[in-house]
Amino acid sequence: MLEPIGDKELSRGDTLAFTAKATSAFGQTKVFSLAGAPQGATIGASSGRLQIRMSVTAPMPIRITEISLH
Repeated sequence: MLEPIGDKELSRGDTLAFTAKATSAFGQTKVFSLAGAPQGATIGASSGRLQIRMSVTAPMPIRITEISLH
């Protein structure tokens, strides 16, 4: 289960970097991915480390998903 991240607010040119955290039942492997992220946004599939440099000024929602594999 993905732990809450909360809203983040950046200005154009700012860089956001943080690690998404999740728990899984029974020691399952976690895989992180991004949906709807702007070009240049990355997330480590196994680490959950997200990094993005904002190049626009409009609000931009990004969805982070976590999948537990058996």
